[in-house]
Formats: sequence, C-alpha cells, structure tokens
Amino acid sequence: MAERSAQVRADAEALRRTTARIAEGLAATEDNLAATLERLAASAPGHAPRLTDAAHHARRFAAELRARTPP
Repeated sequence: MAERSAQVRADAEALRRTTARIAEGLAATEDNLAATLERLAASAPGHAPRLTDAAHHARRFAAELRARTPP
C-alpha cells in the first residue's frame, strides 16, 4: 500500500510539472501573439484599435495563466 501511495504522489507531481510547462508555453505563445498584434497595429493605423485591444487581451490571458499555475 505504501508503494502505491508513493507512486500516486510521484505521478501527481509529474502531472503538476507537465501542466506547469504546458501553461508556461501557452503563456509565452500568448505573449508572442500580443507582440505580433502590436507590430501589426503600428503598421496598420486603420485597424490599430482592434489590434491593440486584442494584444491587451492576449497579455491579460498570459498573466492569468501564470498567476493560476502553481510553481
């Protein structure tokens, strides 16, 4: 029984680490998306308000992901 409990704890920790890596990768992707949208906004003034708003949402989502993901 102790062996099984130790294995369950090890599996849970491995899953936590994997989830954290995935969340950080997604947050980094959102940051890259925001940077791309900001560059597009600078080069397309007619669309700048919508692109800037989308970039803001992407950055906010990235921040929320990082805040909700345990270290």
